[in-house]
Amino acid sequence: MKCWDLENPINQPTGSSPSPPLPLTDTSICQSEPPTMRLVGWRFGGRCMQRSQQSSKRSSRSVEDDKEGHLVCRIGDWLQERYEIVGNLGEGTFGKVVECLDHARGKSQVALKIIRNVGKYREAARLEINVLKKIKEKDKENKFLCVLMSDWFNFHGHMCIAFELLGKNTFEFLKENNFQPYPLPHVRHMAYQLCHALRFLHENQLTHTDLKPENILFVNSEFETLYNEHKSCEEKSVKNTSIRVADFGSATFDHEHHTTIVATRHYRPPEVILELGWAQPCDVWSIGCILFEYYRGFTLFQTHENREHLVMMEKILGPIPSHMIHRTRKQKYFYKGGLVWDENSSDGRYVKENCKPLKVSFWLPPVQCMPRGPQALGRHTAARQARQPKAASSLQLYGSWVLAVGLLADCPRGPLSPTPSPQGGCECNRGAPGGPDVRSPSSSCPPHPQSGEELKQD
Repeated sequence: MKCWDLENPINQPTGSSPSPPLPLTDTSICQSEPPTMRLVGWRFGGRCMQRSQQSSKRSSRSVEDDKEGHLVCRIGDWLQERYEIVGNLGEGTFGKVVECLDHARGKSQVALKIIRNVGKYREAARLEINVLKKIKEKDKENKFLCVLMSDWFNFHGHMCIAFELLGKNTFEFLKENNFQPYPLPHVRHMAYQLCHALRFLHENQLTHTDLKPENILFVNSEFETLYNEHKSCEEKSVKNTSIRVADFGSATFDHEHHTTIVATRHYRPPEVILELGWAQPCDVWSIGCILFEYYRGFTLFQTHENREHLVMMEKILGPIPSHMIHRTRKQKYFYKGGLVWDENSSDGRYVKENCKPLKVSFWLPPVQCMPRGPQALGRHTAARQARQPKAASSLQLYGSWVLAVGLLADCPRGPLSPTPSPQGGCECNRGAPGGPDVRSPSSSCPPHPQSGEELKQD
C-alpha cells in the first residue's frame, strides 16, 4: 500500500532560511520576529499552511497561557530546543495541534498536540500517552494503521504529544466536498482498513470507544476534481484512501474501569444508551455508523436525545430485543415492552418521514470469501462477547449491522483488489496491509456486486 512520504520535509519558501535554535531557559521559548508576515499556500495532504518569513533575529519571551489554559504559541516559536512551530492545524477542548519541524530528526514534519494546562486534561493526556506507548510497543512497524506517537514531554504544565503528520480527517474532507458521498470502492477500502485496525486493538484488550469520521485521518488527503455527469457537478476524489485511526484519549483496556457513557452521540450503541454495560462490540457498532455516513454523505442517527435515538434505531434496524428492555434501568423509555413515543409530535413526524428500514439488497459473500480483517474481527468480538454474557451488546441486537460492515469491506480496491486466478475467475487478495495475502478459491466466490446501490434505505 502506497503511503505518503513523511521523511522528506517540504521545501522552504524562496529566499528564506531558518536560523538555528537558541538555548531555552526553563521559563522561556524562542520566537521569530519577522518585520512582515505573509501567507504562503503550502500544499501538504490537501491543506494550505500558514508560514512566516524567517528572520535571523530571534528573541526569547516568557511562557504564556490564555485564560482557558491554552499555550499561547506563534509561528516561529520553539519547544524543547527541538520543535519549531510552522503552522496551525486546529484547536479543540483538549488543547491545540500545531505543525512542527523536528530538528532532532532532520526537520521531519510532525503534528504536535499541546494539551491545556488544566489538571483533568493533563491527567487524560497521561492516560492517552500510556495507550499510545502500548500500541507502539505492539506495532513497531505501523502495520495496524493506528497513528503512532514519536515523542512526548511536559512543557511548563502542558502535556505535548508528537505524531506523524497526516492529512485531513475523513469528516473534514467530506464537509469540504459539500457532503458528496465517498465512492463505493473508497468506502470498501476504508472499511477494510478500519476492521484491520480494530482487530489489532481488540486482540490487545483495548477498546477505542470514540470511533467517528473526525478520528480517522487520511495519510495523504490530496485530491483530484472530477465532473460527475450523473449529478451534473464537480466533486473531489481523494487520490489515496490509506487511513490511520487516531485520538486514543478515551481508549479503555479490558481490565480498566468502564465509564457508563462512551462514544460520541451519533455513533453510540444501544447498550450504552440503556446503560447495560459495554465491551469491544461498541466499536463495531460505531464502524457501521461511520460506513453508512461515508456511503450516503450524512449521519444515520441525526439526533441528540436518547429516546429519539432508540426510536430511530428501531425504525431503521428493527425492534430492540426484549431481554435488553427487561434488563435496563431506563424503564422510563418503555411501557409494556415497547418504546413510549408520540408519532404525532414534531419529533415523531420527523422520525417517521426520515427513518426508513435499512435494506441490505446485496449479495452476501460466503464466510471464506470475506476479507481477513472483518472475518477475524467478527470471530474475535463474538468470542469475547460469549465470555461476557452479562454485557448485552449491539452484536446481539443487530447482527446484520456487522454483516453489512463485512460486506462493505469486501473486495477493497487498489493494493487490496481482486487478482486474476490462473484457473480463471478470481482470487480475493485480501491480505492485511503490509502482511501476507490470504486467498480464497475462485470457485467459491460468486460475482462481485457492480452496482452502487448495495446499501440503501427503502
